[in-house]
Amino acid sequence: MVDLPKTLTHGDITVDLSGETPERIQNAVNYLLQYGFGRSLQDAVAGLKKEMKEKGDSAEDIAEALLVDMRERVEAIFAGTVGLRGSRLSGPAAIRRAVTEEFFKTWAKKQEDQGKTLPSVRGALAKIGLTMKTATKAQKDEVQKAVNEKIAKLREAFAKLQESAIEAEVARRLELQNESDLDIELDVASLLEDATDDASDDAADDESSED
Repeated sequence: MVDLPKTLTHGDITVDLSGETPERIQNAVNYLLQYGFGRSLQDAVAGLKKEMKEKGDSAEDIAEALLVDMRERVEAIFAGTVGLRGSRLSGPAAIRRAVTEEFFKTWAKKQEDQGKTLPSVRGALAKIGLTMKTATKAQKDEVQKAVNEKIAKLREAFAKLQESAIEAEVARRLELQNESDLDIELDVASLLEDATDDASDDAADDESSED
């Protein structure tokens, strides 16, 4: 069973789901899942597609590369690791996960620049004499699963090695978040104080005019 929110809100539009029938809610879920799924896959490869086109890569190479990244995005969607940004997260655990992911991606990019690539579906298929074009869907799915497991273990080992640096960054972001929250509280308190002073001044003016 999937728990759904009681309301959907965007800007000035709010939909109370408690007033909708199960059939209408299912219609909305079906559309949003399909639309969101497709949009997320497009977002995942937009930068890569542009970069490869500018480099003059062949249409076949581009298609293979995009398919690999899309499959990785699918796994990330179900793992809950898409779109992690420190500014959107709250709580040490969530921020720690985002920081770890950011550090890991930075390290992976450096490895790539040095010619050391991470496990990939394309690379794994090449080792058994296949390509993204010649491999069957079952073969691709099996290889994708194995690659995901390897990357998960690599990410876990990386997190242990970089634990001190990760915790230091988490502490820094939490401090900034707390300072931001404090600024908001002070601003609200200041506004309330100004409003109280204005009200007092207006009352004093009224009393003077009555005299």
